[in-house]
Amino acid sequence: MELQKRRSSHHPMPYGTPDELREMSLDPSTAGGFGSCSEPGKKNAGCPEWDVCDFDFKGKSRQAPEFVVYRFIKGKANGSGMREGCAMCWAAMRLKRTIETQPGGVFDLIGGPGTKYLHQRSKPRSIVALDSFVRDNATLIAKKDPAVLKELEQIRAVALNPNHRDSLTQVPVAEIDIGKKFPRPRENPDLAEVKIGADLRERAREQEVQRRRNERLGLSLEDDEEEETEIVPPATGT
Repeated sequence: MELQKRRSSHHPMPYGTPDELREMSLDPSTAGGFGSCSEPGKKNAGCPEWDVCDFDFKGKSRQAPEFVVYRFIKGKANGSGMREGCAMCWAAMRLKRTIETQPGGVFDLIGGPGTKYLHQRSKPRSIVALDSFVRDNATLIAKKDPAVLKELEQIRAVALNPNHRDSLTQVPVAEIDIGKKFPRPRENPDLAEVKIGADLRERAREQEVQRRRNERLGLSLEDDEEEETEIVPPATGT
């Protein structure tokens, strides 16, 4: 029951191991809200997939979390199609659980960063749909609004022109891609931005604590600053 609760509730994305986050003064606890590659608990945000994760780098400092390259075959009831892809380890574990619950479903780990895989993309059906719609309804559209028909024909011409930069026919069906590497916390631009925000909030919190302390003492921040900067002239004899 506890395991199900962990999976169903919201968890922050793991950014690194707890020690890496602490080095950046980021709190990996549930109060701090920064996920990490560690076991979740009452005081630790951790990773929601920790209990089912079986990756070799699990919990290893400066190695997890990481991107992984995978291959799966859907169950027969879901089409039995094969796909390869790249995802964060915790997201891959969720996909693995989904695929393996399908009768006949198979999920395999191919490798990690740098591993080549076949990135499949479906050619948009909108090419065929748009072409068919304009041809079948040209007369009716022209009667309603000739300007709309002209605009649709222009869009259709671009979509079907393989030499145009916005052509929908340029979308590849499949291409070879390479598994990327997940940046460590100190290299992660998103986390650096979060760190700046956290520092600003901490500074504002400290200022608020100081303001309340001064209020209890009957002072203000301005009084505090004046006391610190006031220059007392030396005494002179008469």
